[in-house]
Amino acid sequence: MDPSASSAHPAIEMNVDRSSPAHSGFAPHGVYKSRFERALVCNDATGPFNVELLQAFAKTSDAFYAEVAARGPYVLLTTFHASMMMSPEAIAMIRALVLRLRDRGEAMVACAHVVAQDVEGRELMGDVYVGIYAGAGIPYRMFDDEGPARTWLFEQLAESDNFPQGRPKEN
Repeated sequence: MDPSASSAHPAIEMNVDRSSPAHSGFAPHGVYKSRFERALVCNDATGPFNVELLQAFAKTSDAFYAEVAARGPYVLLTTFHASMMMSPEAIAMIRALVLRLRDRGEAMVACAHVVAQDVEGRELMGDVYVGIYAGAGIPYRMFDDEGPARTWLFEQLAESDNFPQGRPKEN
């Protein structure tokens, strides 16, 4: 059974887009939607992304990930659409977020990105994310399709020392 399929707790959601408050006078560019059920955070991200979107994300992500981590070990699956591109400042904010989660003991067991071949910045940003997650000591892989990404994530979760229930079964 897919560990995300059922839960004793209700799902947790977080959405960041143009309507989200930012620190500057510029509107956030990009859309980032998150949903958590049991051991899986699913993100749906449409770029390109600017630093204002990451600032808005940072305002809501601390509470979101604190609640997620309080429920136990989890894995992260992000599906990108249109573009993965973002400014160097936005990349630095993502790196800082991942390290902050790690340092607080709230980091994901593993992270996978699903990125179609036609998504702008796939190779460039894929390499960036490899560095971000390697620097935090978190296993990371990029996939073309969601099925193999989920399989890999659940294997990582089952193999982690933080998942005492053993290997989750696939649907």
